[in-house]
Amino acid sequence: MVGGLLLKLKRIIVNKTYGNFLNDVALLELETPLTFTDYIKPIEMADEEVPTGSEVIISGWGRLYTGGPIPQRLQWNTVKALTTDECGTAIGMGYDSLICLAHPANNGACNGDSGGPATYNGKLVGVAGFVVDGCGSSNPDGYAKVAHHKEWILENMTP
Repeated sequence: MVGGLLLKLKRIIVNKTYGNFLNDVALLELETPLTFTDYIKPIEMADEEVPTGSEVIISGWGRLYTGGPIPQRLQWNTVKALTTDECGTAIGMGYDSLICLAHPANNGACNGDSGGPATYNGKLVGVAGFVVDGCGSSNPDGYAKVAHHKEWILENMTP
């Protein structure tokens, strides 16, 4: 990996309702606040649901495939948002706190992508949580739904 920052954490705030892949959201408070630049910017959090079938952009530094190498460059992909019912049918996890993102086989999130963003129309809609049956399976990936957790995030952010 070229470039980047190595920062020290002051504390980690874990959602008290976390469990079994649900409510998989935490906040990281840095010892020193970030300085925004052309390359480091805040992202707006979504307030509403992503329309079903909409294209969502995911990105991360996770492995390229199960047991595969860690990439030298940030990876990204376009995936599609599913309804809660479709998520329940596909992977048995149709919960309001999750957004399921469908992708073709040999695509999607992988080990090391956890905590990475899912964006729609430039807003943060999801935080990478889990894959089912390994990286690259044809099953949708599970992301913590930001709109569902936004109130908790705002309540727990340090001003």
